[in-house]
Amino acid sequence: MSNGNSVFPSLKFGIFLFFVHIMLIPQASIGQKLDSLVTELPTLKGQDRIDALNFLTQEYSYINMDSARMYLQMLVDYAEQIDDGRALAVAALLKGNFLYDDGQYDLAQKYNREGLTKSISIKDTSVIARSYLNIGATADAAGIKDSAIIYYLNAVKFFEYLNDTLNSAYLNINIGLVFKSMSEFPKALDYYQKAYRDLSFLKDDFGITSISTNLASLYIEMQEYDSATYYGNKGLEGYRNLGFTAYAMYPLEVLAKANFHLKNYSLSEKQFLEAFELSLANQFEEETFTISLGLSDLYLAQAKLQVAEEYAQKAYVLAHKTGSLEDLAEVNKMLYRITKKAQRYAESLAYLEASQQYHDSVQGIQKIKVIADLETKYQSAKKEQEIAHQKLDIAAKESAIKSQRMQIFGLISSLFILSLFAFIFYNQYRNKQKQKMQQALFEEKSKGFEAVINATEEERSRISKDLHDGIGQQLSALKMSLNNVSQQITDERQRKNLQVISEQFSTSAEEVRQISHQMMPRKLLENGLVEAIEDLLSSSFQFSKITYHFEHHKVSNRFNPRIEISLYRVLQELVNNIIKHADASEVAVQLIRNKDTLLLFAEDNGKGMSESSSKGHGLLNIQSRLDMVKGTVNFEPSPNSGTSVSIKIPLE
Repeated sequence: MSNGNSVFPSLKFGIFLFFVHIMLIPQASIGQKLDSLVTELPTLKGQDRIDALNFLTQEYSYINMDSARMYLQMLVDYAEQIDDGRALAVAALLKGNFLYDDGQYDLAQKYNREGLTKSISIKDTSVIARSYLNIGATADAAGIKDSAIIYYLNAVKFFEYLNDTLNSAYLNINIGLVFKSMSEFPKALDYYQKAYRDLSFLKDDFGITSISTNLASLYIEMQEYDSATYYGNKGLEGYRNLGFTAYAMYPLEVLAKANFHLKNYSLSEKQFLEAFELSLANQFEEETFTISLGLSDLYLAQAKLQVAEEYAQKAYVLAHKTGSLEDLAEVNKMLYRITKKAQRYAESLAYLEASQQYHDSVQGIQKIKVIADLETKYQSAKKEQEIAHQKLDIAAKESAIKSQRMQIFGLISSLFILSLFAFIFYNQYRNKQKQKMQQALFEEKSKGFEAVINATEEERSRISKDLHDGIGQQLSALKMSLNNVSQQITDERQRKNLQVISEQFSTSAEEVRQISHQMMPRKLLENGLVEAIEDLLSSSFQFSKITYHFEHHKVSNRFNPRIEISLYRVLQELVNNIIKHADASEVAVQLIRNKDTLLLFAEDNGKGMSESSSKGHGLLNIQSRLDMVKGTVNFEPSPNSGTSVSIKIPLE
């Protein structure tokens, strides 16, 4: 049985979809046009010069950034010279694009917003649409997903107003990608399908191929592997027909993942390896990382541990090279699973702890991004309100009326911002006070719960002893007395009646013994955890269809009684949950001591945990018991669709 859960990474690709028709122009034609424009530029004036500088700036950004920046500065200088507002707005957006490519998202947004403000002032709808698009794309890259969606939707409205179906469709793909990254799969599917219909209507082969690949990736996340295979094959065929061999890596990766889940391991391996070679040939390091992890997961599922570890180590090197915390968390999780399967427990524990540390760091960064997003919204509230106001009134207005309205609106916005900041500061103060109170209540509840648990265990022990030594022995003595009496009676009918009564006494005595054992297992008190766990598993599963496997390592000594009873009660709760809810046929339990840490792993191949069961009283009781001994618990899905539980308790 494999341990841990599949860490098959989500496909991390977003295809550059906007103005993709430029990519399909033969390079020779672009080169000839560039040479011609460079030669003619000194003689061009007015709109012709602006168009030439715009084209040179965009095309040289793919060839030579120094030349691109030179032509951009020439565009700005000439636009200022002739006071061309549209050219200045476009130039601001181009600056934002360059900064976006350098990863300077905050500065890029400054120029994007400048472009938006200028385009609104001249009422140029096409540049307004492009401005919203750039702001949304930059927010998306910075991880501010909700803002990205808002700006993308605004851009879609303007492209639809312009009857620009092509760019509307590509924008819907980007919106779908954002919803997919937020795990809102139904919303992502709606936007993907809308884009697919529009691109099919336009007969845009590249767009259809791109959205097919994205749909395949989404269906993988939704666990609809047949649909993923259909669209993956459609994307693969499209890229090959278009001659984009490098891009074929993406649908190959999707198909490999789908076939992995369908247990078509041979075909999955072939597709993964082909995608791996393409990623290496085109130096796509991020895709090389995800494909390496995919291959590692595939070989682990087939128990080919050596080759699984080789590909995991390739991914490990790439993750450290890029420094991505998410990638580091994923690859350490994979190495934990491999070394655990190989029974290299010390290494396995180190990888698990590293994975959890990186995961916690990612969570912390995400929280910081959320706070930064809120601060950005508050700081730009005035501009956002102005934009919203002017979008509703793009048509020409009397300048005097417009000026008056803007002054009034600016005053209202200022008052709104001040009120908003006051509200935020008040909430922060109130939340701090609330947190202090909650912490105090939590500590009191913890003390109370610990006292209740201790008292409960003491009472269980007392009742168990009374049942075993009192009622249990009395029932046994009565049974013996009945047996003696029955031997002295010659009447066969009376003797049979006494035998029936004796058997009922036996049944009652056995029930009393079972109750006594449940209240406080004697094997735990007398012989320790190993024998108690073996007895618990044997007695729990003896009348069920479930088979179990129990392993232990370096746990021959006795532990603190609080630790032993807490761990026993936790496992007892897990076993009861498996019997009642998991619909499993196999259960594996491991008890390991690693230096000053006691580890318990429990894994089943059942139907997994539902959202409601993950919030049940049983799991809350487990966490509360472990809190008493400073232990931690982690629930994860297993590769066999069941649940994997890992528990760690310090022994110091």
